[in-house]
Amino acid sequence: MRFILVIGFALFYFGAHSQVSNDYMTWVTVGADGKIMKGLKWSANFNARFNSEGVKKLFPQVGLEYKVTKWFRPGIEYRFIYDKNQYGNYKTSSSLRVNLGFQHVIDKRLKIGARLRYQYSTAHSINPEYDDGLDHLVRIKQAVSYDINDFFLTPDLSVEFFINPTSGIVTPGFTKIRYALGLRLDLKSPHSIKVKYRLDQRLTRLPEMRLRHIVGVSYGYSF
Repeated sequence: MRFILVIGFALFYFGAHSQVSNDYMTWVTVGADGKIMKGLKWSANFNARFNSEGVKKLFPQVGLEYKVTKWFRPGIEYRFIYDKNQYGNYKTSSSLRVNLGFQHVIDKRLKIGARLRYQYSTAHSINPEYDDGLDHLVRIKQAVSYDINDFFLTPDLSVEFFINPTSGIVTPGFTKIRYALGLRLDLKSPHSIKVKYRLDQRLTRLPEMRLRHIVGVSYGYSF
């Protein structure tokens, strides 16, 4: 994890000396999850993403996750996407994601996790302005969270690399890095609320560095 954080910081630092293009978005998510049987969990949510022009993207998502061991959880997710193109029209597409999730808990409070995701999307052929711009994508994410004793918020940090399996924009394979800082409200109920700030750094050969600032709010209910 330390190696990935160092690489991410270095790329961000060197990019900071170029001209910066900033974009801003707000993501709102409402979802639910529950158990089907021992070890098998379902999830469903609806996500709305807004930019300066209003609603940019809407999608419902459903998923399954299976707890093989306490540290390994594979899963699969499907999205049906409504995305606004550069002409202001909404186009539809689909996205299928296969996840391999890993986590380790230290002293019941510090949680270290990693996720390897393969993503296939039909959006690129329909909408060239699709956020990731790729039919195939590999994503590597590492995260850490800490449950502070007698405090109502749990913070978490993460960094995620977006990789084109065939070629990259700056370095072979790499197209984007996402940094994130989140706060989860610890509620003594099946409800959950989380606020997260994400910073997307596009890797490009142009002298202009492209950054996207994202503020997200999510609500979840567990059955």
